[in-house]
Amino acid sequence: YLVIPDGFTVRGLEKAHESTLRFILYERLLGANIVEHNQILVNPTTPTLNSTSVKSLFDYVLIVDARDTVFQTNPFALIKNPLSTSNPMSLKGVHVFLEESIIGTCGWNKGWIVDCFGESVLSLVQHNSVLCSGVTMGDMHSMYVYIHAMSTIMQGKRLLLQSSFADPSQVPFAFAAEKAALVEKINSFNKFPRCERNGVDQGLHNILMHLGLLGGTSIQIHKHEHFSYPVINMQTAMLIVSHRVDKGKVYMSGGQLYSIVHQYDRHTELQQQLVTRYLTGLVSTNPIEEFTKSPDCAGYVSVADTDVLKRRCDLSSK
Repeated sequence: YLVIPDGFTVRGLEKAHESTLRFILYERLLGANIVEHNQILVNPTTPTLNSTSVKSLFDYVLIVDARDTVFQTNPFALIKNPLSTSNPMSLKGVHVFLEESIIGTCGWNKGWIVDCFGESVLSLVQHNSVLCSGVTMGDMHSMYVYIHAMSTIMQGKRLLLQSSFADPSQVPFAFAAEKAALVEKINSFNKFPRCERNGVDQGLHNILMHLGLLGGTSIQIHKHEHFSYPVINMQTAMLIVSHRVDKGKVYMSGGQLYSIVHQYDRHTELQQQLVTRYLTGLVSTNPIEEFTKSPDCAGYVSVADTDVLKRRCDLSSK
């Protein structure tokens, strides 16, 4: 169970959007110590004997947007037991998944980067395809480096080049010479926590991945093409029919079952089939009607196609 020592606070994080707050909590959890009887100490105030970090207990990490993700097979089997020796998911590093849209022509993704880092940083990545932050996976060491970088920048702190390495003295000179200026630029233009709002985690995600700021050759970044096995992001999949939906399952065009389906709620028929299977009693055919009739929703207002939280979440709030 979770043990919160005296003096632990979340001051400054109360109004953070969960898409941002999660990375800060991920880092705290994985860096926490585990002691006797599996008690987890978060930020222990005093050193403990015979303890080990939580991250040392696990080999792999999978981060998903739980609200709109469904597993069709065991995703960890992709890494632990690859289907073949040529399966790219068996490679160590951070595995990320592309969408069809281009950063510079997508209002949402472009806006997230401009709001938090400005036009100058946008120009470095705007020609790249969008990488969705809704599904990211890999081995523990690589993912912890990624989580640390996200958490550090989101708290308005400076990202140190050396923090990308298990041994700071082993920073490759070539990488340092190539990337040091980019890291400094990100630090200089970083507007977190003032820019904090829903979705900005994806802007930072794209910057770190496309600019390769996770430690050079020590942390490999594997970018998987959209529609390729094992993940499908349904947001842009709706624009290009390269998949098949059948009885609540999503298949590749060649017939292989995707392991992870993200953004299933963008596909109305698929969402209704999943709701019918897993959430019996929920009215999936007309969400607005259910929203109107449900007493649990009486205190809320439904607003369509609007980012109502823009610039309203702020990590610096007290």
